[in-house]
Amino acid sequence: MDSPPAKKFAGGSRSPIENHSNAEEATRKENIPPVATKKSGSVFKKYENYLEEKAKTIHLPTAEESKLTPRFLFDDSVLIVHMCHPCRAVNRALPAIQVDGEYQEMALRLCNICCSTLKAMKTSKFFKHDLPCVKRNSAEK
Repeated sequence: MDSPPAKKFAGGSRSPIENHSNAEEATRKENIPPVATKKSGSVFKKYENYLEEKAKTIHLPTAEESKLTPRFLFDDSVLIVHMCHPCRAVNRALPAIQVDGEYQEMALRLCNICCSTLKAMKTSKFFKHDLPCVKRNSAEK
C-alpha cells in the first residue's frame, strides 16, 4: 500500500516537527560541544579536550566560598544535592542512625566543589525562579 501524501504546512512541505528538529540540529552544532560517546573515540577525545580547555579558565571554590548555611538549605519542599563520585563514595560508608520511630539522622559530607554547587543552585533558583514568580503574581493583582 502507498502511504498518503504528506500534508503541506505554512512553513513548506515539511511538518512543523521536522522543521523544528532541523533548526534544533543547526543550533546544537553551533553552540554545544561535541557529544561524548565512548563508541566514537575521536569525538570523545574532542569532548575531553574541550572540557580540559574550559577547566583551565575556572578557579576551584575555597572553603570560605563554599560554606553552607543549613537555615537556607531547607526552605524549599525539595532538596536536590549533586555530588561528585568521591563524595558519593564517602557518604555510602556513613551510617544512618534511627532517632525515633519516624526519623533517621544521616550525616552528609561534601567537598568544596559540591558545597559550592549546592549554594549556586539555591541562589540561582532564588533569582531565576522565585523572584520572577513573585513579580508575575504581583503584576496579576
